Amino acid sequence: MESSEVAVVGTGIMGSGIALACAKGGHTVKLWDIQKEAINQALSKLSSALDTLIASNILTKEDASSCLERIRPEQQVSQAVGNADIIFEAVPERIQSKREVFKKLDAMCGNQTILASNTSTFKISALASATKNPSRVIGTHWMNPPYLLPLVEVIPSAKTSRETSDMVTSFLTSIGKRVVMCKDTPGFLVNRMHSYL
Repeated sequence: MESSEVAVVGTGIMGSGIALACAKGGHTVKLWDIQKEAINQALSKLSSALDTLIASNILTKEDASSCLERIRPEQQVSQAVGNADIIFEAVPERIQSKREVFKKLDAMCGNQTILASNTSTFKISALASATKNPSRVIGTHWMNPPYLLPLVEVIPSAKTSRETSDMVTSFLTSIGKRVVMCKDTPGFLVNRMHSYL
C-alpha cells in the first residue's frame, strides 16, 4: 500500500496520534470528527507533538513541516473517506456509536477500502456485522502515543479476508510498526495481560 490515502474518523488522543503516525510514514491523511472543534484541537495537539519530536531529534523541522502538510482536516465525512485506501476508526468506546460509524463507512466507500477499528474493548466481529462487507473490516489496536510506540495489535474477525489482513500488516510494517496478530476476543492481548498484572 505505497503512497496510500488514509482517513481517520475520530480525532481525539488516539485518532490524532494515528494520523501523525501515518503521516510520518509518508501517507496523506484526512481527518474528520463529528465535532468540528475536535478537529481544531487535534491540529493543535499535532503541532505540539511535532515540536516535541523536533526537540527530541526524532524529526527535523523540515520533516515535521512535511508531515503536517500531509494531514488534511475535512468538514464533510464523505470528503474525508471517499478516496481512502484505509480508514482508521477512533471514536469513543461505545459499541453502538462504533457500529453506526461502520455502517455509514460501509455505505460510503468502495469495496476495496479497508475499515479498521482502534477499539481496545469490543470484538471486531460485533463491529463488522454492522456492514455488508465484513471481509474488509479488521481491528488495529494502537498503543498510546501511536506516533512513538511501535506495537500495534491486528485483530481479524472470522470473516476478515486474508487479503485485508495482509494489506494492513504490510501498511503498518511500512510505517515502522511491529505487528502482533491477535484472536478476536474482548481485550485482545495487551489489555488481557494488563488485567493479570
